[in-house]
Amino acid sequence: MNAMTGWYTARELAEHANIAYPNLWTYRKRGILPMPDMYIGNKPLWSHTLINQWDEEREAKAKEQA
Repeated sequence: MNAMTGWYTARELAEHANIAYPNLWTYRKRGILPMPDMYIGNKPLWSHTLINQWDEEREAKAKEQA
């Protein structure tokens, strides 16, 4: 995440989520990854807040499955 802006680019998000960059788009198509909050040109951006929420949901699902 860009600490100055509070937004994740696709590559930063893939790194944060420990997902291979090409798989990020598969996650998006399957509805696993939330929609970007905004685009700048054709560049999707996710807010820090949205990704924190997503992280919490993923952790809760992982605990349920364990």
